[in-house]
Amino acid sequence: EILEQDGPGALPFPVLLDVSLKNVDAFGIRGDLSRPATYVIDRAGTVRYAFVGDQPHERPDVATVLAEVKRAGGGE
Repeated sequence: EILEQDGPGALPFPVLLDVSLKNVDAFGIRGDLSRPATYVIDRAGTVRYAFVGDQPHERPDVATVLAEVKRAGGGE
């Protein structure tokens, strides 16, 4: 919603939304392996938070993701 309302520069970190599944296809994981996923990766490239849902509609809530971004040192 933030990106739709305020544009791509509204957040202090990059966001990948793979709605067209180009990245899923690039990794060859469409089907059973393709699940909704949210990752927070710190500046050193370490995954600090990962959420992988079982159903297409499953997502972590925004407050959780923002808290994890803050814990990872982002969003300053």
